[in-house]
Amino acid sequence: MFDQDDQPTGGAFVAQTKEQASNAWSSMRAIRPTRRTLPSDLIAGLTFAAVNIPQGLAYALMAGINPVTGLYTLMIATPIGALATGSVFMNVSSTSALAASLGDVMRLYPADSRITALITLVLLMGLFQVVLGLLKLGFVMQFVPNSVMVGFSQGVAVLIILGQLGDLTGYYSARQNRVLQLTDVLLNSHLVVLQSLVIGLITIGLIFLLERSRFSIVRSLALFLAMALTSVVPHLLGWDAVAIVRDVARIPQSLPKLAMPDLALVPDLLLPAAALGILAVVQGATVAQMYPNPNGKYSDVSRDFLGQGIANLATSIFQGIPAGGSISGTAVVVGAGAQTRWANIFGGLLVTLIVLLVGAQAEMLAMPALAGLLIVVGLRMLKPKEVATVWQTGMVPRASATITFGAALVVPLQIAILVGVVVAILLHVFHQAQKILLVELSWSDELFPEERPVPKELPSHAVTTLQVYGSVFFAAAGTFEKLLPAVGNSQRAMVILLLRGYSEVGSTFINALTRYARQLEAHEGRLILAGVSEVIYHQLEKTGAINLLGRDNIFPAEPQWGLSAQKAYGAALGRLGHAPHTYPAWIGTYEASLTASPTAAEAQTERGFYLEELERLSELHKKGILTDEEFTYKKRLLLGMDAGQQET
Repeated sequence: MFDQDDQPTGGAFVAQTKEQASNAWSSMRAIRPTRRTLPSDLIAGLTFAAVNIPQGLAYALMAGINPVTGLYTLMIATPIGALATGSVFMNVSSTSALAASLGDVMRLYPADSRITALITLVLLMGLFQVVLGLLKLGFVMQFVPNSVMVGFSQGVAVLIILGQLGDLTGYYSARQNRVLQLTDVLLNSHLVVLQSLVIGLITIGLIFLLERSRFSIVRSLALFLAMALTSVVPHLLGWDAVAIVRDVARIPQSLPKLAMPDLALVPDLLLPAAALGILAVVQGATVAQMYPNPNGKYSDVSRDFLGQGIANLATSIFQGIPAGGSISGTAVVVGAGAQTRWANIFGGLLVTLIVLLVGAQAEMLAMPALAGLLIVVGLRMLKPKEVATVWQTGMVPRASATITFGAALVVPLQIAILVGVVVAILLHVFHQAQKILLVELSWSDELFPEERPVPKELPSHAVTTLQVYGSVFFAAAGTFEKLLPAVGNSQRAMVILLLRGYSEVGSTFINALTRYARQLEAHEGRLILAGVSEVIYHQLEKTGAINLLGRDNIFPAEPQWGLSAQKAYGAALGRLGHAPHTYPAWIGTYEASLTASPTAAEAQTERGFYLEELERLSELHKKGILTDEEFTYKKRLLLGMDAGQQET
């Protein structure tokens, strides 16, 4: 993941872009098959081709377009993705989630213009992914929580299963919503084509049966064998009512032809392209985490973005459907013995060879058989254990998963995932705003303080030390302010707020501090901040809050834990007029005398302390422990100088 500071700007971006493109090109040129890995990669590639040719056809049909476009994706995106991504084993091909999401977009266009819309959509999707990769925006994955992906994937699984009802039963509902289609089929069960239903159900049963075979090759090819065997049955029995692929589209025995996008469609397809691009890279990131590279390291997420984008750019002009990191495709090649990137390269090349040689035979596949295959794919996407984990984790994951699942069943999928991400972020913000805790630290003669509930009202002429836990960003600042003990009628109340562990705060939080400081000052009290980071100190300077709080009421964080709090406590006691010898034992005399009102003798001790402290800082600076900036900063704080004040 990357921080904002890592993002390139200006000339640095151009140089970084060139370097990234150069690295991708160099890695592609460096790939060489070896005799040791070649046989394993060939077998893995052949297994992938045999399994994914029917899936490629089925995914394109799921999207409502020519089935051959699914094969074009396997022929183009898979080998190019293998060369361009950082993940060695990642299979870049069509996926059920992408196909289902694509179908929601394609339904908005007439059948005769869908291919043009497809080309434009996939091109925009590829450009979006390339930009994400070049800008090294792999960190965006942190904004897509697991709960959203679980809810989305379960919604997609249900839609995939319901989406096959037409091909499975031979009755095609006119309803648009998949859930309503199921209701329509049940209400019109007398219109179901029994022969189609039988073929589909036999295909499903045969897949599960073949996968239990004791022969590994049969288990690997179970999807292909089941579909091929059941597709023969209608031809042998003369069941003409069973639809075949040829009834939907023809599969040309030729390589895909180049085609150009329609720029007039760009405005309408920008949002769907971005949504599909995010979905694809999220799936790809999941694949990369599941299958590390042979050296045991995980691939660069941004490089995977770039590789998938390049694959989609190439696929688009050859009329392929969207591609992304495929969990099932990667599982197939790895399970079949893949050793290098060549497994996926061979997979794409072998799909091309098979289409050229036996494309005509693929047209004879039965549509109910393809539907049965996709129903099995959908069933396997149902993950009750993952759902249970999300459900038991907490309210926010549970709500975001449920809302995303419901959205997937109601609105287009490319919108559903965006809805899920937005809802998850909003729920997280709301949850964090409520998840803030303020406690009082009760000091005694013991070294460590005791936590106890914050008093409702501040005691007069006393020091109250407060420790804040949780987020202090803008949404939580209001909750924090409500938790502060009321000033009420208290007089000369000293409040110490410990901020150790917070690198920075927002303006809303600073405003809350200044309001509380004014309330305390109105009753001769003070707000003292301890454990303040250098960034927060500068924030207080830039916002002018430091003038209200007072520099002597701000104690920077120290390397030694608790030292800043000790100094602040000693300062608070000193302002209340306590003599140093009455301080708790855990406060050193020197630390306490730093802010106590000194007598003549104590003033001499104070000067001695300053000199000793300056010598200590100087030694740390000479040893390189303190940088020049840190040394100057601490020295000026010690001397009570303003940031811009010159030394004399």
